[in-house]
Amino acid sequence: RPVMQISKKSTETEELKTIDLGYKTTTINETMFSFSLFKGIENEGSGYLFDFNSEGNYQNWNQDLSTLISNLTNAFKNHIIIPKDQKDKLYSVFYKNSLFKNEKEERNKIINLLLNSLGLIENLTYKEESIYVLKIVDKKKLQEIFNEKGGKNGYNRTHFLIGNIKIEQMLNTVSKFYNTVIRDETGLLGKYDFILRNDSIENTIKDLELYGLTLGKSRARIPYYEYVYTR
Repeated sequence: RPVMQISKKSTETEELKTIDLGYKTTTINETMFSFSLFKGIENEGSGYLFDFNSEGNYQNWNQDLSTLISNLTNAFKNHIIIPKDQKDKLYSVFYKNSLFKNEKEERNKIINLLLNSLGLIENLTYKEESIYVLKIVDKKKLQEIFNEKGGKNGYNRTHFLIGNIKIEQMLNTVSKFYNTVIRDETGLLGKYDFILRNDSIENTIKDLELYGLTLGKSRARIPYYEYVYTR
């Protein structure tokens, strides 16, 4: 069964870094399933690591609650509402499931374990807002990548640099960069390479057209996630 704990200040926890505690819980070979939640430590670095595909391992340390939920759900932080007394608190989450089925399912498990540990429940509401929608216009311009290991999904000062990545992952990076919702209506399931300017969304749209894709405005009901205490 899952191991759930929130660390208290003690000689032992003061001697060990948060990441060391989490690392030990999730890297023991005999551990099949574990979940650990620790209070974050101020002035200690934050970070994020997951490797669901090979070991079912997820680590996210020294983050505020909104950042943790955003990371697990891909929702924007301004679409996440948490209790006032949680806004300045930091947490570290360490999770391992050697018998995982798929990444989406594991992310949902971690969210549920996190909320249960903090005594929170989720209330979902919707607001109609302007969004962008990605569609395919000319599939011949888009070259699918086969039999390549690894991938790149990030950006520098001038461009998005995407390599051997699914459309959904690429859009997640672009949408968070511009803080706007982008929905995928291409129906494409493969992996692709993209180099796109990021100095404006207009130039990103122009560069996507070189790959046979179009990004246009639309309206949609957008989910907002509010978290409240169960007691």
